[in-house]
Amino acid sequence: MGSASSHLRGSSRTRFPFIKGFRRRLIDVCSVLAIYYLVKLIYHGLISIGASRSSGGGSVSSDKSTFPACERVGRADDETPISANHVYSPSGLLHTNPDGIHPILALIRSAEDEWDRKLDRASRTLEDAVKEYKRRYRRDPPVGFDDWWDFAQEMESQLPDEYDTIHRELEPFWGMDPNDLVEIQAALETKIDAFTILKNATHDTHLITTAFSDPEKWEQNDLLRGLNEIISLLDPIEPALQPFRAVFSTYPEPTMLSDYHVKNAFLDAASAKKSPLFSYSTTSLYHDIQPPSFFGWTADEPSAEVDPEWENKTDERLLWRGNNVGMVHSDATRWRHAHRSRLVSWAEDINGTANVLIPGHVEDEGWQRVGGGTLVKKALLAPALLDVAFAGKPNGCNVQYCRHIETQYEWRKERQPHEKEIGRHKFILDASLLYIAIRRKLITASNRWMEKGHRQTSSGSWLPTRLYSRPQHTQNAWVHYVPIQVDYSDLYDALLFFRGDLYGEDEHDSLAKRMAYAGKEWSKTFWREEDMTVYFFR
Repeated sequence: MGSASSHLRGSSRTRFPFIKGFRRRLIDVCSVLAIYYLVKLIYHGLISIGASRSSGGGSVSSDKSTFPACERVGRADDETPISANHVYSPSGLLHTNPDGIHPILALIRSAEDEWDRKLDRASRTLEDAVKEYKRRYRRDPPVGFDDWWDFAQEMESQLPDEYDTIHRELEPFWGMDPNDLVEIQAALETKIDAFTILKNATHDTHLITTAFSDPEKWEQNDLLRGLNEIISLLDPIEPALQPFRAVFSTYPEPTMLSDYHVKNAFLDAASAKKSPLFSYSTTSLYHDIQPPSFFGWTADEPSAEVDPEWENKTDERLLWRGNNVGMVHSDATRWRHAHRSRLVSWAEDINGTANVLIPGHVEDEGWQRVGGGTLVKKALLAPALLDVAFAGKPNGCNVQYCRHIETQYEWRKERQPHEKEIGRHKFILDASLLYIAIRRKLITASNRWMEKGHRQTSSGSWLPTRLYSRPQHTQNAWVHYVPIQVDYSDLYDALLFFRGDLYGEDEHDSLAKRMAYAGKEWSKTFWREEDMTVYFFR
């Protein structure tokens, strides 16, 4: 048998010499295919990670080019062909695939799913909250966490785990020497236009010192306008508070610049020590600590006369009114690049064309192909879609230069939130700058759909991500509002999606209504006075 086997093996090599070469080629082909699929798997995995990190507030990219397919953005029951998926970039932008459904549909579906998961995973017991705290922050909860939990439950505060902003803003100070902090705070209390509140073992929280550039005019300038509101928020938890001393800025703008990568005007930040200053707003460039505030807050809903139901709102243009606050306007500053100046310039530009996504028609397979964008004259888009303008008189400039600013834009009559004309608009733009969005509570408490400038670059007011921002730690983009890029490149796309094309066809009015009412319900249940006190206590 042994010789026979040897004979057969030998005869195979002699009679079929091509088999050995074929096997080698087969192995080579299989190896190449394995490497290809491995690289493809790694690539798609990285893209999926980017999508999962940014799906909550992704914006539609203005780049309408075709990108490789990746993990599906929408729900599993979507009928969209798998080859027509959109792609998230690590920056958080969604790159549109022309063969896919409209990207806003995908973003809304993804955001609503994430919102449901956030509600479902919220801690229900103190033990759950402690476990989640340790998981998120890799440290034990502070002393008194159980008292905070009991108070939060008594106030029926929802989403008790969403306080990442507090950790992010306070964490830099935990690595500092306490003696250095005491020295820094003492110097901070003499900072121009600041006030300090104190609570010790024998006194309730009260004003202890002020530092104003013009002491004789601080009262008429209302520089202590936030003091009583802060003390009012702390009053329900006064017995549980440990002794503390805190310095507050009197202005709505942040002042503690900490971004070391911005050149020229920001270079001084590199040599500045971090200071524990509480301010009414902040941005990613600053390290101000942002507390809750009553600025722009109201417990009342607009009346039906001022804020009719969605179906009775007749104006489908996007509304924005405001002034040119935010920076000094002079020949020495780049005021034309300011957030609001760019907005009004963009809205007034009717020259040339814009590449926009027109809501798609339903295909035979039952899904909508968005396409690669359509060139439309701005002279057709702007008048039909926008009611955006500066109001009142120019600010932030001397008399002579303000006259010059007045000639650069159209200035219209100022409009107040309680006016009936405002209530007729379905779509409102929140173009906040480095100050509290005074009207945001009024907007979210109404039956209006809100678009908001992207929170990564504009400052956040305290909204119950706690965009940009505080009870916002519980506010989800594409569920309660529409996030817009700071260059407004996707603003036309969003408006056309919800209100339809220039003829009003292929609109998604029901989705706009659902988002408007979801924002209103969020305002009533997550942005209460009790929620602000719970945040302060935490």
